[in-house]
Amino acid sequence: MRLSLSCVLLGWALLFINCAKDDTLTLDSDSRKEPRPEEIKPELGEVNEPDIQVYFTYSSYPRDADNWIIIHDSEGQLVDYKKIEDGGPVEFSAIKDSIPEKISITEFFYSIDGVNNAFHSLMTYTDINPGSVWNNFHNPPQGNLIGKFSLGIENVPGLKSNILSTPRGPLSAVDLQINGDFNNLTLNLNDIPLYENEDYLLSIYDNSDDHKYIFLTEPKDGLDSIIDYSQFLDYDTYLEIDLPANDFVLLHTYGYADDDPNYFWVGQTFSFNLDFSSPSTIKAGYLENYKRYRTEFSFRNDGYSYSYTKNGTKIENITIPPQPSFALNDDSVYNLSFTSDIIFKTKNTRHFYSFTDTEGINSQTTWSIYSCENSEHRVGELPEEVLLGYPAISLENLELQSVNLSAQGFTHQELFDQMTTNERKGDFTTEDFVFTNF
Repeated sequence: MRLSLSCVLLGWALLFINCAKDDTLTLDSDSRKEPRPEEIKPELGEVNEPDIQVYFTYSSYPRDADNWIIIHDSEGQLVDYKKIEDGGPVEFSAIKDSIPEKISITEFFYSIDGVNNAFHSLMTYTDINPGSVWNNFHNPPQGNLIGKFSLGIENVPGLKSNILSTPRGPLSAVDLQINGDFNNLTLNLNDIPLYENEDYLLSIYDNSDDHKYIFLTEPKDGLDSIIDYSQFLDYDTYLEIDLPANDFVLLHTYGYADDDPNYFWVGQTFSFNLDFSSPSTIKAGYLENYKRYRTEFSFRNDGYSYSYTKNGTKIENITIPPQPSFALNDDSVYNLSFTSDIIFKTKNTRHFYSFTDTEGINSQTTWSIYSCENSEHRVGELPEEVLLGYPAISLENLELQSVNLSAQGFTHQELFDQMTTNERKGDFTTEDFVFTNF
């Protein structure tokens, strides 16, 4: 009887102890909290993938030359480089957080001709936005080529310049022959490419200071025409510019039939005047039945050039500003700097070196750099693999040839984007100051 009672009492005691332990666990609420995210450890084999992004893409025509793309950051530190095979396209990618805020892209071509003359051509765009694309294709609009024709112009009182064009721009692939003397000559244009359903305009600037044109409406294949210069017409209006002292001057005018043309390409050419005789005036013509116009003017004198281009309306006059100040502080291709009183939006520079060895083999190196509105630029050095692969590149001997400051026009990034899209829309004006005498 005593043993049975003792067992009962022991049973009740164990039950009471267990209930007390359960109550204690219920009150300890911290032990049931969900773990914080940073406390969660990945399962065995689980990997956090990095965020890889493409920050630059390049494409070009396949060429009979070596082609490299080298990328630096804005401080000139090498980021990446690749040799381009068959024109690409080639993508450059990196972890997102490691991509610089701005990148500098250098395109490098190396070619050699049949007698072992070497050509090194470098082009750099600094301070470009990551994500940019460089499609190095230039495909001007072309008509449907259906044949050829020839044209002769008689009794021209001397010739300063002439140009034949379609609405798609001037034609250069023409066999030109001139017979006669300074006061009376015959101009023969042979093997003119004939494009379907297109009108041709022939412009002549003669030695009597007359500037005239004639339209050829849809010529026929194989046509051989003779026209007397007396049939040429005066333009509807003229732009005439009084010139300062100059070594060279050009004045081009074009017309567009569209109200919103792509100014990346030129239109119907009215005037294409180039003069190396240091003239005091120059003129160009316009026709009225066009929606938009383009005027290009430039002159050069003793190491200085000024250029002005207007796209949109015709120009009645151009006011040429006085030559601004310019002084070099450092002419290095890597750390160029200068001072000038020009407020400019973009700039580009050109360095050049040519060397001929004792066997008559020539090596040329050209480096053009396009950059933004700072009065200095910083360009990174080429990677050792490239330098060792092309020992005749002669970068240490490069000499500054020109500095071009653009006071009006597009931003640096806009110019880069237009180059890769082959599109330039909307009316605009550009103004450039070029210094070449250092």
